Amino acid sequence: MCYYFFNQMKTNFQMNRIILLGLMLCIGVVTFAQDLTITNGEKEKTFSGSDYFWFRLEDKQYAETKKGYYEFIGHIANVVEDSITIELKEFHSHFPANGSIGWHDVQEVQMPQTFTFASQDIYSLVRYKSEKAKKRERKLANFAGVLLITGVGTWANVLWAPDKSARKALWISGAVQIGAGFTIGLSTNSRRYEFKDGETWRVK
Repeated sequence: MCYYFFNQMKTNFQMNRIILLGLMLCIGVVTFAQDLTITNGEKEKTFSGSDYFWFRLEDKQYAETKKGYYEFIGHIANVVEDSITIELKEFHSHFPANGSIGWHDVQEVQMPQTFTFASQDIYSLVRYKSEKAKKRERKLANFAGVLLITGVGTWANVLWAPDKSARKALWISGAVQIGAGFTIGLSTNSRRYEFKDGETWRVK
């Protein structure tokens, strides 16, 4: 009887620890995943902190020539009046190399690390629903590019078509591939919010 009683107490204690740990994790997510609101003076957009973000930041040394910038990709951890903290998943830097902008110091962060940057340094941002959504969009964009290339290649084969009916079939096939490529490419292109050029947005 005593063994059963103490065994039940032990089981209940372990369950309470699991529940408490779960609550702490939930509180942590709520505490650190903050929404991001941007405005252009006429419109406002509010994004969930659990969304996946791509930020392009200016390098002040190259701000005038626009030949140097950084990419920060991940989830937002904290937003204050003049800065944003991000749980970093990817980082890329782009700087002039032999007269043209090249990729340097490409780094994929295995474990999320927090990084804070000034809101005024944001050049543009793109919001994705999740990391998977970003990867899926990239794959579809690559597929769209393949369709465009093969469509142009199909049209090029018209020059060697043996007769009129073959040329017509190649024209139609090429048009379908190119049309599908454009359609997929446009449908998978998430909106980019510009903070420096065009419709100027800012963090509210």
